[in-house]
Amino acid sequence: MRRRTAAVCLGVAAAMQIVAVIGPSHPMIGVALAIIAGLCVGWVWTRKVSTHWEMLLVTGTLGGAAMLLGSFIDAQQVDTGAVVLPPCHASEASVPSSFAFSGLVAGLGSWMTLLMLAVCVPACLMLCESCGPTAGRALRTHGVCTLTMLIGMFTGGSLLSPWVQPLGLGALGTAHVAMTIGMLFGTAFGSIVVDFIIDRPKPR
Repeated sequence: MRRRTAAVCLGVAAAMQIVAVIGPSHPMIGVALAIIAGLCVGWVWTRKVSTHWEMLLVTGTLGGAAMLLGSFIDAQQVDTGAVVLPPCHASEASVPSSFAFSGLVAGLGSWMTLLMLAVCVPACLMLCESCGPTAGRALRTHGVCTLTMLIGMFTGGSLLSPWVQPLGLGALGTAHVAMTIGMLFGTAFGSIVVDFIIDRPKPR
């Protein structure tokens, strides 16, 4: 029952992001993709996939939805009543892109990052039950993946925005898609680091 409830939450989070990012410019396509993505995410979660896929699903759905909500809050603080690009996204959405240290610092202190961490980290700890046979293993996995996820989020936002911009999703949508892709790659890289470097079996 708990896993089915989580599947519904993950599916809804994935669908909400697609509607918010694609819906304004392509309403019908956005709704269709949201339904497909929500059903696919929920179905995959109920299959009891591997640990790595569990973390990627939680990161991309719940973490991504919280990040998007934080982005809207940041935008409202910049210009009340208008959804504009907040300062923490400025370097990510600029073309040509450059990894600005000021953008990184602003991003770390933004609602975007704070809400993402507040939702994603506890969700991973509660939902990814197979992250390790011991508490120490689970904490190492989540600690490393949280760090690499943050690095991937800002690096992805900086490097991938020029490739996402032609999709016509707007400045905030472009930054969100690019950073979400970066989060997923960062999480995957952290899992690899834990499995093959930190917790690699020692030769006897």
